[in-house]
Amino acid sequence: MADFCDFFEQNWALLQQAELYSPHPNPTFANPDFETAELRVLIVRLSPFRDVDRSIPHLFLYQAVRRARPDAYIDMAFFPPEYDRQCFEAAGIPFLVGVQSFHSAEDFDLVLISNAYTLELLNLPYLLLHSGLPLLSSQREALRPMFVLGGSNALAAQALVTEEGDSLVDAIFFGEGEDQIGALIQDLTTGSEGGKGERLAHAAGLVTGLWVARLSTAGRQITK
Repeated sequence: MADFCDFFEQNWALLQQAELYSPHPNPTFANPDFETAELRVLIVRLSPFRDVDRSIPHLFLYQAVRRARPDAYIDMAFFPPEYDRQCFEAAGIPFLVGVQSFHSAEDFDLVLISNAYTLELLNLPYLLLHSGLPLLSSQREALRPMFVLGGSNALAAQALVTEEGDSLVDAIFFGEGEDQIGALIQDLTTGSEGGKGERLAHAAGLVTGLWVARLSTAGRQITK
């Protein structure tokens, strides 16, 4: 596992978003121990915290995950502002790093990305590349986390998808979050066996509004 606690313990107060990276865990997350948690979920915002601190999608996702999986370790990551990006890059810190665990995205089982508007999508490949992660879903088959993108801009996120049906994320969720997100989390993280592809394909058959990269849509029923 990629643990960057030492860097943040020594440098957090110097960062532009210092309040995010305090080495003292926030008890309101109600997390189990990271190392022994049965499920680890990272919630990602594609904008700096200062721009979304009064926004609620990451809080909604936290509550949905906590209800669906009370045993989960839940963390958050925000797009670092310029000064913090410079510090991270100089120290070899991935840009997609949890603000509670100080672990990189590759140590999580599920990464939920909230996309509020189209211009934010430019930040996703930038975050992936500066976190040592391959850009396309097909290139990340051997890596653990499933990357699922949703949010108010999900229906306009076609720029993430290649002509061959590959994508920068493993799945795009454009259904009604209040009705479906709990079922989606349950299905992706409990009960079903197999690798990422099998779990995502299974979820696509049960959850309304889930598009999965490289999954054939032939014969699938479309629900209005």
